[in-house]
Formats: sequence, structure tokens, C-alpha cells
Amino acid sequence: MDVSPGQYNASFYVQALNSTYLSSNTTFTVSLRSNTTGEVLATSLIGEENTEVDTFRYQQLNVTFYCNASAPDSNNTFEITFDGEQAQGQTFYFSLFSLFPETFKGE
Repeated sequence: MDVSPGQYNASFYVQALNSTYLSSNTTFTVSLRSNTTGEVLATSLIGEENTEVDTFRYQQLNVTFYCNASAPDSNNTFEITFDGEQAQGQTFYFSLFSLFPETFKGE
């Protein structure tokens, strides 16, 4: 995918496996990364104040973040990561990943 300077809106759904999830606080990081250079072009945290992940249903998480650089080509990755220590021994299920640049109407 092409990455250029501007605003990006990202969302995804996450659910913790209720039988093993011991802590309800997890910080997720969303990033745009160039696979060619390895450079992180943009990044943002979801849950800086700790995000409570529901153990009974999928929960939608949203973030708006900004990219200040253009990628050298279209070989790029949208990544979602989380702190291994916070989630140690836990299982998360993810669904419906979405990433959109700013539209012509600014939404």
C-alpha cells in the first residue's frame, strides 16, 4: 500500500480469551512500516491509559494518527503490536482490521 504524509484512521476489533485473561489492561501500538527500509513511518498508541479488553465480546478500538513522511515504494505494512509482558500467557482474537488515509472531505 502507498503511504504518504497525512492523517490515517485505523480500527480493529479485539477480544481476550476469557478463561485465561488475567489482566484487563493492555496497550496496543499501531504502525506504518516500510518493508524496504524497515523504517517506521508513523506510529500511535491505543490505550496509553491502559485499554480494557472485553473478555465476552469483540471490542472495537480506534485511533487517528499522522504520517510525516512518504514511503519509498508501496511495499509497506500496517502493524498492530502489544507489550509482551502485559499480555504474557494470554490469548487475543483480532478481527476486521481497517486503515484509511484522510478522504477528500477531511474525514
